[in-house]
Amino acid sequence: MPTIERQALLSLEEAHELLHLLLAVAQEGGALSSQADHLARELAARIPSEDERASPSEPPH
Repeated sequence: MPTIERQALLSLEEAHELLHLLLAVAQEGGALSSQADHLARELAARIPSEDERASPSEPPH
């Protein structure tokens, strides 16, 4: 069986996918919604938004 090397961190794309999943769970209102909402907020605070990723930032004035 070949050994697969794993990255130590999530890619930005993976982080956004996880954020979307957590938000979906949070919106369902089930037993895990509160924890999913908390984790989604924590993750969102630590990664650039998808809008920032899609458009280049303006040069400083």
